[in-house]
Amino acid sequence: MANLLALIKRAAVEAVEAGAPCGVFFGRVTATAPLTVRLDSRFVLESGHLLRADRAAHLREGDAVLLLRAQGGKRYVILDTMREGTL
Repeated sequence: MANLLALIKRAAVEAVEAGAPCGVFFGRVTATAPLTVRLDSRFVLESGHLLRADRAAHLREGDAVLLLRAQGGKRYVILDTMREGTL
C-alpha cells in the first residue's frame, strides 16, 4: 500500500512539472569556486546543478543573475548577469 501511495504522489508531481516545463528565477552569486547561487533565503544552488550560458562565463561574487530552471528542477541555466539594483 505504501508503494502505491508513493507511486501516486510521484505521478502527481510529474504531472505538475510537465505543465510547467521551465521557470525563470533571479539569484545572487555567493561564491565562485565552487560556483554557488542563492535564489532566496532558504535555497542555494551548487555547481553540480548549474550550467552557464556564454554571456555568464565570467561571474563574480555578489553578481545578480537571471536563471532558467529546466523541467524537473534539477538543472538551472545562468542566462546572464543583471544590473545592480534590479534584484
